[in-house]
Amino acid sequence: MSATPSGEIALLDAHAILDRVPAAIYRLSADARVVYINKSGASIAGYSQEEIIGGAYLAHVAEPLDSPVMRAVARALAAGEKVDWTDIKLRHKDGRLLTVRSTFAPIRGSTGELLGFEGISVDTTAEAESKSRLVAMDSLMTLGLFAAGLGHEVATPAASVNLALEQVRRHLEDLASGRRNSQEVLSEAEPTLDDALRSIRDIGNIVEHLRVLARGASSRARTPVALADLVAAATSLAGPQLRRRATLEVQLQAHPLLATECAPLTLVLLNLLANAQQALTETGQARHHVKMASAHAEGEGVIITVSDDGPGIPEEVRAHIFDPFFTTKRDGTGIGLAVSSELVRRMGGHIDVESEVGRGATFRVHLPKERVLAREWRSHGG
Repeated sequence: MSATPSGEIALLDAHAILDRVPAAIYRLSADARVVYINKSGASIAGYSQEEIIGGAYLAHVAEPLDSPVMRAVARALAAGEKVDWTDIKLRHKDGRLLTVRSTFAPIRGSTGELLGFEGISVDTTAEAESKSRLVAMDSLMTLGLFAAGLGHEVATPAASVNLALEQVRRHLEDLASGRRNSQEVLSEAEPTLDDALRSIRDIGNIVEHLRVLARGASSRARTPVALADLVAAATSLAGPQLRRRATLEVQLQAHPLLATECAPLTLVLLNLLANAQQALTETGQARHHVKMASAHAEGEGVIITVSDDGPGIPEEVRAHIFDPFFTTKRDGTGIGLAVSSELVRRMGGHIDVESEVGRGATFRVHLPKERVLAREWRSHGG
């Protein structure tokens, strides 16, 4: 009986091991076609190895090809560059959407020529769905935090409208009874009606800002949105509660038009303002200062900052501040900053924090240049 060469046995053993790894391990050609994938990797999307091998790497991608993530992947494939761990949506054979976290690196020959790529993809669908549930939960908690303030914001102009209409009714009664002439009634009724119209416009602005949160929240469609509008919405919603403790300043040096969903970015800004408010509540100081600003960054799209003059964040806390369920607040949930970090990461950006104990904190939201459709775009919100 002839013996199988030891090299062939080793190769067979290696393939058998790879087939049992609970992740997709694959090799691509230089033109990004699949030349090898392990059995368990192909089965993640419900296919056999034979159905995957020979096809294009991007054939089963459900992510919009013009999204920042897919543009970055396509650029890396075309340029023969590495892609770090990135979440990509795939379409399962049965139609379900999957989330896989992928990374791949180029394979080059002895003279530097591109031979192909080697990659790994891990199914993170359950993790992504769990984070989505956290996002929904945090959205409700954040809006609940500002509900009382919003109620006051709507109740005040509504009461003004009611008062104005009562005054106009009395003016009309005086006119009808002959107690006053039409000129007197008109001279007093006109400014009263002007006040009522201003109050109605105030209510309309609050409703519009709430619509910013709802618009696009249940859709992946990205419509152009002015950063100034999102900032206006966030500061309007957060303002009533926050202004009880602090002076709120807005300074937008950058007014870009962004390609992003409205609701997630507005929620991020609301979360950062809520975090500042909670930090300020813990101090004995009567009045504080909170600032929201934006600026263009060299090599980046835009940076949005939220800074406060509160107690600051100790170094040991800063190391865990974006961890889910980590909180130092007595009634905190520990998901606001974690959710915000995840939402910004999905946009291709990141959040960082700078703080010194006793001297406040500054959170920076970095959005990539792929999100910027126009560097300057002033709107009614700016």
